[in-house]
Amino acid sequence: MSHPDDTKEAKAIASLMTIKPIVLEGPFTTEEQLSLSGNVDLMIGIRLHALVFSSLMGKPVIGISYDPKITSFLHMIEQEPIGTMTELHPEVLYDRCIELLNSTESYQHSFDRIQTLRKVSKRNAEFAISLLEEC
Repeated sequence: MSHPDDTKEAKAIASLMTIKPIVLEGPFTTEEQLSLSGNVDLMIGIRLHALVFSSLMGKPVIGISYDPKITSFLHMIEQEPIGTMTELHPEVLYDRCIELLNSTESYQHSFDRIQTLRKVSKRNAEFAISLLEEC
């Protein structure tokens, strides 16, 4: 999301597109990243923070795994990676994008899981604060 190589790769991909996209160049604050993530219809992401921020903003995500942390996060929200950096089938990615852009019904269990994780996280934070207040 703010990694310099990401912008370079985004520009390379943009140069191949017939309809020219806008490539946003950072760095961005956390608030700006959350806002950008909340203003998409669907996040196709390789970076963990892109997937987490979009999930927090209630957007469906499609993850491409390059690291076990990506796969672990996707499993936490009951999703599977669509592929990896070395094995990605464009037709599978395209079909999943179309499915989620037309209806997020198939993604509802992930939305529900994200809400559960939010509640657990809040409860853990409250517990940690209560322990600190006892000191």
